Amino acid sequence: MQYFRMLLDVLGCPDLVAAKLPKQKGYRDAVLFTAITTLIGTLPIILFFSWVSFENLAVPLRVLLALLITLIASALSPALALIQAWILQHALLLLGGKGRLDGSFRAVAFASAPKILSSIPFINLAAGIWSIVLSLLFLSKVHNVSLLRALAAFLILILFTTLIALIIGFALTPLIALTAGEL
Repeated sequence: MQYFRMLLDVLGCPDLVAAKLPKQKGYRDAVLFTAITTLIGTLPIILFFSWVSFENLAVPLRVLLALLITLIASALSPALALIQAWILQHALLLLGGKGRLDGSFRAVAFASAPKILSSIPFINLAAGIWSIVLSLLFLSKVHNVSLLRALAAFLILILFTTLIALIIGFALTPLIALTAGEL
């Protein structure tokens, strides 16, 4: 029940949540929040794609596979949020922020609330944009910086993750080509 109260607070009264974030401590509530949000938000779409992708499997096996994929995604979501928070934390410190990593993590985790709507076509885009807006609001409060500095930190996050993805992509290209028999 506490999860749904927090979900409604984040979606309906983000200013109140933002005001409380710098005063809170710890990771537990944020870890559970992001894991449950990912579970609820991704289960319908994973069920659908498992149904379509694994059509040659028996129905119980498809459902079991979808549940397993959803549980793995839910288990990984706090770790991915922590990595995102760590990058944002250091970017914000460079930009004059004063918050702590647990505050950055809570900001990123609670800003994931709109992901609960990610399985609904067309609404998922608005949910993604709302999640970014919440991240900027929460990070600006946690680090006591302007929304513009929070946006600059978010752009640093995007550039950093894009660079890492390109490096990994270029590093894996020969391996993929080798396994495809093209080298």
